[in-house]
Amino acid sequence: QAEARGLSGYPCTRSFVNAGRTLHLLQNKEDLAKNAANAAEEASPTKGVDFAAMASMANKNDCYQMLGLQDLRWRATQQDIKKAYRQCVLKYHPDKMSQNATENDDEEGKAEEGKGETEDVSDIPKPVRAVIEKMLEQGKSDAAILSNYQMEEFIQGNDVCPKGLENPEEKVARMRRVKEGKSGKETEADQDFKALSNAMSILSDVMKRKAYDSSDVGAEIDDSLPADKKPKSDEEFFTTW
Repeated sequence: QAEARGLSGYPCTRSFVNAGRTLHLLQNKEDLAKNAANAAEEASPTKGVDFAAMASMANKNDCYQMLGLQDLRWRATQQDIKKAYRQCVLKYHPDKMSQNATENDDEEGKAEEGKGETEDVSDIPKPVRAVIEKMLEQGKSDAAILSNYQMEEFIQGNDVCPKGLENPEEKVARMRRVKEGKSGKETEADQDFKALSNAMSILSDVMKRKAYDSSDVGAEIDDSLPADKKPKSDEEFFTTW
């Protein structure tokens, strides 16, 4: 028997199969993206590397060193940078640092914070502050706040933040300290976390990273002339190159 045909002229069964495949892709888009990311992670040469263990805040002008990427530098992929940042956030987050402090040090720190002035949050746009404050009142974690759809719009860039919200993790942490009354004189942990967020902001932006890499004195680049291209005189240099 002749197979029934749909309005498109193709067999109905083929149309159903194609529609089913399309629906499956739409419904499982997030899972497919996660599987692709996991596959890329498995194939990555930096799999299992503990970037946080190699990270150092000794030089806050060295973005790669702060993220533990000093061995890769300009060769680091965006996947490496994101992975290193996630690891280092856990290491350098002010709340994590305070948990590692001794009880005496913690009490002394609170006493010092009480003497200081409240941290300034005027650099954070009012609509952003309103969203963060609302979610802090709801008891949301920093990760939950950053994954909120409104915060993602601020970070990616919208009418409130045309260029995107820079260092969002540091801003959320600062707002939390102000709300919980732990705000005061900026501690070394606060400075480290702010520098870490700034490093991520530079290396995750294509244009900012190019500008940084062009003046990166720590990069090991072989700029020597090939043996077969070395000119015998200055005049030949301009002719050759």
